[in-house]
Parts: sequence; structure tokens; C-alpha cells
Amino acid sequence: MNRRPIITTPRISTMPRAQTESRLHLERYQISIEQSRLEKELESLEFRQVEIKTRLTQLADQASITAALQENVAKEHAAKQNKSTSSQGAIGSYPAQKTFNSESYQTFLLDF
Repeated sequence: MNRRPIITTPRISTMPRAQTESRLHLERYQISIEQSRLEKELESLEFRQVEIKTRLTQLADQASITAALQENVAKEHAAKQNKSTSSQGAIGSYPAQKTFNSESYQTFLLDF
């Protein structure tokens, strides 16, 4: 069975449009609108990039400050630990509670 190839005629919607003055004007308008939209998007991305870099700098500064504070607390804790083990005499004597103050919370440690 040999089938004949189906020949389709092009539809009107797939045919290229005529290059009229109004069509060219519409294309120029669409291009200029898209160009202005992309420029605004680029500006907002640049603004967001500056914000992100600023926040990263702040976080790096906070991290270094926190690391320094953590080292100081660890040194103080080790010094107090050495002091309490050398001065601990009788069985059942408990050292006093240790209190750390912070701007946002207050905690205390108990050694058993």
C-alpha cells in the first residue's frame, strides 16, 4: 500500500506578516519596552547585590567578634575550672554557680 504524501497548505497564521509602517512601529515599540524593563531589572539586581555584599560584611564582622568572645569565655572557664579543682577540698562541696550576662539573655552554669 503506497500512501500518497499529504501536502498541507500553509496557514495564514504561519505566514510572515507584511512589513508595513505600522508593523515596524509596533516592533520598535515592543523592543523599547522590553529594553526599558530589562534596564530596570538590571538596576534592581545591582541594588540587591550591594545589599547582599553589605550584609555579608556585617556577618563576617559579627562572626569574628563572636569568635573572639568565645575564646575569652573558654579561657575564663578553663581558668575557673583549674581554680575550682585545686581549691576543692571535701567531698560534697559544690562550687558556686557561674553567671554569664549578655544583652539578649542570661544563663548560668552549674558544675557537679
